[in-house]
Amino acid sequence: MRSRIPGLMFCVSSIVAACTVASASEADGLSKLAPLPKPHYFWPQGIEWPDTRSTDEIIRIMGTACVSGEYAREDESRRLFRMAAKHKALIGVFYSPWHRRFPSDLPPTDKGEKHLEELKRLKNRLELIRGWANAEKMKVNAVLFDSERFHVDESNERWNSAIDQKYNATYDVAKSVYPDSVVEWYGSGLGRTASGSGWSQSTFFTFREKRDSLSCSLYCVPEIEGMRETYRRTAQFADSLKIRSVTPWVALATGYRRQTDQFNKWSKDWDYETIYDWTLGRELNINWFGERPERFAPYSRCKYVVFYPGPFANDHWKKHFVAYVLGATGSRKLTLDEPEETPENSPATDPAAPTPKSPKP
Repeated sequence: MRSRIPGLMFCVSSIVAACTVASASEADGLSKLAPLPKPHYFWPQGIEWPDTRSTDEIIRIMGTACVSGEYAREDESRRLFRMAAKHKALIGVFYSPWHRRFPSDLPPTDKGEKHLEELKRLKNRLELIRGWANAEKMKVNAVLFDSERFHVDESNERWNSAIDQKYNATYDVAKSVYPDSVVEWYGSGLGRTASGSGWSQSTFFTFREKRDSLSCSLYCVPEIEGMRETYRRTAQFADSLKIRSVTPWVALATGYRRQTDQFNKWSKDWDYETIYDWTLGRELNINWFGERPERFAPYSRCKYVVFYPGPFANDHWKKHFVAYVLGATGSRKLTLDEPEETPENSPATDPAAPTPKSPKP
């Protein structure tokens, strides 16, 4: 995410405002899409969640239902959980620890009253959501944390150790409430920067804290080779930590755009060519690409994907999402209106491409 993007812990109720703008015609279009091969968690958008066909279709396609750990309400959450049960979808809770009760002017070394309040509120909210999920015979599968509160100081080991302790306490709370869930930390990998090497390790973490995976931000979808290299480098870093899973966070129809007066700038509405969504969806979700890490990236290490922002974030989001899903599910189309290409009517492609079968050379 961007600094400072709202907190993140796999969440079920934030899709709320995201789908409020979805119309019946949008739902009709979404109904034509096949489910994504891998689970895709998504950033929750708002507080109110209308019970619409679009919401149901998003959960079916993504294979997840996501709620905000901080702001989810029982009625909307249980409605989402019922939809998730119908589609056998996973449940994620997004949360931003150390941004709620712990003041921004306190150092990580502080373990006083506000430290305890932060952990207590986190546990209370997770337990509340667990109760709602249990009432619908569901369970939370993932907790996604977005904590951009602290930065490592290479010259201050006491400071860094205190950051580790805070993150470990957060991890322990999540596991105590959801022992079988995975805990995901946003921004815990490598990314492209304006540094001397062009790449930098996240400064949010020492990488000594408890974790189940690393993550990287694929927030410039049109620069497809840059996105591959971001994943490759994060996977190599994960190897050094003996961590297998690497989770990509993907921004559709938004992202970091290059600028003339600075390295890049976040754009909330970016209507680039949808071929890049299609390409990324294909590579992240179809095993053939992950099995060729030198040519593409080691995407076989991706167990699930996280979308930031969430559904219907802007007027162009659906178009880009459709292209992504079509690519991920093996279609040669960029839109739902195009006829499906076959070996007879499509141009020659990579003879080794997985789907559809290419004409013999």
